[in-house]
Amino acid sequence: MYFSKYSEILEKHKLLIVKGLRLGDVADVDRITDKLVSDGTLRPEVKQAIQAKKTRGQKVLALIGHLQENPTPASFESFLQCLEWAGHGGLAELIRNS
Repeated sequence: MYFSKYSEILEKHKLLIVKGLRLGDVADVDRITDKLVSDGTLRPEVKQAIQAKKTRGQKVLALIGHLQENPTPASFESFLQCLEWAGHGGLAELIRNS
């Protein structure tokens, strides 16, 4: 499938994404999910499910899992733009250049 490459890229960098967002500002995951809802990448109920997770690592894994289940060029790029917006531009660039 054409879009599976986005799932594969996210899988390849999953641990790096988790580590990067766990070391960042505690609000980064919530801000990223808010922005993804506002641009239509995530539905509000998906955001609620992600935010219900207990730890930041679990939240990040849930977000990545959702993006892997619904891999489109637009959702992938939106996620990378959110990483940049939240101050994780280096991580976004690394993923984008994969």
